[in-house]
Amino acid sequence: MSQPDQRTRGTQPEEDPARGPFERDVQWVAGIVGGLAGGVVMGLIMQFAMDVMALVGTVVGSESALAGWAGHLSVSALYGVIFAWTVSLPFIRDDFVSTLGGSVGAGVVYGGLLTVVSGGVVLTLIAEALQLTNQPFPLIPLPGTAEGIWLAIWGGVAHVLYGLILGAVYAFWRGSGFEWPASAEH
Repeated sequence: MSQPDQRTRGTQPEEDPARGPFERDVQWVAGIVGGLAGGVVMGLIMQFAMDVMALVGTVVGSESALAGWAGHLSVSALYGVIFAWTVSLPFIRDDFVSTLGGSVGAGVVYGGLLTVVSGGVVLTLIAEALQLTNQPFPLIPLPGTAEGIWLAIWGGVAHVLYGLILGAVYAFWRGSGFEWPASAEH
């Protein structure tokens, strides 16, 4: 028996032979597609329930809703990749996201975390760095601001739905809960 090469041991994740050599590529595509799918639903909430998509555009230098959509979907895809990386860690992948329910649950938790991190921290830092004085940041409101509370509630709902859809699409693309085509019988 040959010994594993000491230089590479522990540096590369083991591949599932049933999934083939493109497993990691599928993981990233699953994160991007899931992030975009969740981002579309979240964007619709931001556009029609919250009426903030043009405001999002100001973060990328324009006051148009189209610029807001472009910026929002770009960030949605990026957050999808971060989700894919996070859930690919062995202790998370093996224990939590090996099923559709686990992946959806991880997505919901991720969406909840994004509500706080993105809405309460990242957007505030962006607004301060760009000296955007017309922004209703932080999105986590101060007591007594009805509009801020409305935005925070809808922002939370939108982020959790984003995570739910991200987790479901990720599971679908990764094959959680059903066989991969390569191992399915013909």
